[in-house]
Amino acid sequence: MRLTRVVMITAGLLAVAFSYILPARAATLVDQNDSNNIAVGLCNTVGTLCGQSFQQDHTNIAGAGVYISGAPYIVTDPSTLTISIYSAYGSSPSGLIAQGSISVSTAGWADIYWTSATVALATTYYMVVTSSPDLVLSWDPEATYPNGNLLLGGSTDFPSYDMVFRTYYDDGSIAAPLPAAFPLFASGLGALGLLGWRRKRKNAAAIGV
Repeated sequence: MRLTRVVMITAGLLAVAFSYILPARAATLVDQNDSNNIAVGLCNTVGTLCGQSFQQDHTNIAGAGVYISGAPYIVTDPSTLTISIYSAYGSSPSGLIAQGSISVSTAGWADIYWTSATVALATTYYMVVTSSPDLVLSWDPEATYPNGNLLLGGSTDFPSYDMVFRTYYDDGSIAAPLPAAFPLFASGLGALGLLGWRRKRKNAAAIGV
């Protein structure tokens, strides 16, 4: 009986400890989204400073995505895509707020996530997209995004054009890490079952069954 209690207590403690050790993941949700109209062939990510101004509806930014153009533009080789968020745009954007990179090998959405960075409401920020080798970004021909517009070459402002893009924010909620403790809890139950089976065999042997 004492050993059984020890096993139960140990399994419980391990489960609780592991639930705290494993990192809890916050929920990342879409903040800005200009994807109603997608047309291929906006700008090349090599040789052109492709930018888009925007404003967040939340006080942090945790990622961003762009739409890579397909045919007639073909993505043949894996390309390292980088999205950077700045507070000022120009030939040399400044005030880096967040940045991330991924490998891209197909057309379509390419989303990059990072640790959330604080931003201010009703404030314009600048997304700059680069890659190596070259990729072609898509655009919104109807310019439906109300809080910014396309920027090219570090200085040229295009009020009638928008990049097809989206941004993300961290909503501050924490995904419960309890499932991570289930294997340990199951191991504890298995150990209890084994002990019960051994005790039953021992008792049966003692009475000659």
